[in-house]
Amino acid sequence: MRLTFETVTEADLEALATWIPSQHWRFHYREQVNEAWVRERAQAGYFWGPDTLAFWAFESAGAPVALIRVFDLGDTTPLIDLRVADDARGRGVGSATLAWATTHLFETLPDVERLGGYTRHDNLAMRRVFEKCRYAQEAYHRSSWRVAGAPLADTVGYAVLRQEHESVPVPTTSQAELHAGSCLCQNVRYELRGKLGEFGYCHCRSCQKASGSAHAANAPVTRADFVLLSGSDTLREFESSPGKYRVFCSSCGSPIYACLARTPEVLRVRLGTLDTPFTKQPKAHTFVSERAPWAPIVDSVPQFPEWAPRDVLNQAGAKQP
Repeated sequence: MRLTFETVTEADLEALATWIPSQHWRFHYREQVNEAWVRERAQAGYFWGPDTLAFWAFESAGAPVALIRVFDLGDTTPLIDLRVADDARGRGVGSATLAWATTHLFETLPDVERLGGYTRHDNLAMRRVFEKCRYAQEAYHRSSWRVAGAPLADTVGYAVLRQEHESVPVPTTSQAELHAGSCLCQNVRYELRGKLGEFGYCHCRSCQKASGSAHAANAPVTRADFVLLSGSDTLREFESSPGKYRVFCSSCGSPIYACLARTPEVLRVRLGTLDTPFTKQPKAHTFVSERAPWAPIVDSVPQFPEWAPRDVLNQAGAKQP
C-alpha cells in the first residue's frame, strides 16, 4: 500500500467539516458527529495549534482514507488519535498511517521520547494497529471510556519509546496472541490474552448435547489468560459429569468454556464464541464411535473411536487418558 500524507491546516476546515461527519466512528465517544462539532473543535485547536498536529492520509487523488491527530505535544507523552474512513478499513490503512506518523514525529520532534494512544478495549482493530507498529500495551483502565448514551467502557493504553521504534520490536503478551469472544446475546464478553492450544472435533454424546450440534470444537487456554470483560452475573455452570463443569450464559444459552476440577488452571474455550479470526486447523475427530449418523465426516482429518493419542492431539484440560 502506497499512501501520501499532508499536514492539516486551517485551509482544510471545509474538508474536515465535510469528511468527518460523513463517516461512522463506532469506537469514539460519538459514533456520528455533525459539521458544527467539527467547526467548534477546530476553533478550540483540536486539529492544529501549538500543542496539536494533524495529517491526512491519501491513497490516490480522491478523498482521504485516514486522519491522524497528535496532541499534548508539550506533555511527556504526546497522544495519537487515528480515524480511518469507512471504506478503507480492513486494508492496512491504519497500520500504514500510524507507522508513518510515528517515524515522522520522532524524526521531526527531537525532544519527544515516547508516543502513546488509548482505545476502547473492544476496538480490536485499533489494538492490532498499535501492536503492528511496535506500541506496547501499558495500561488497562476499567470503566473509563465515555460512550454517548451507554455505560462507560474499559480503556487500553499503548506507548512506544524512541529507542524501541528505532531498534527492535517490543515484545508484549498481546502481540503473541489476542482473541475476543462473546455469547449470542453479548452479555458475556471476554478476551484471551494468551495462546490457544491444539483442538479437534469431539463427537461424544455429551458434546452433542452441550453444543446442540453434531460435535464440539474446543481449544485450551490457561485460566490466567482468560479475561472476563462482562457478564459474570449471567454465567452459570453445570457439572455434566463428575468433576467436569460446563460454563454457559444463562440469558442466551451460549456455551463459553468447560473446565475440570483436577486441572482448574486450564479452560477449554468453545471456538464458536470467538469474535476474532481463528486460523488453526483441527488435529483429529475424537469419539467418532458416538458420531451423529446424520452428520458424515467428509474431510481428511484423522478419526479415532475415542480419545486421540497425545502425539496426534494434546487435549489439555480434558479427561484425555
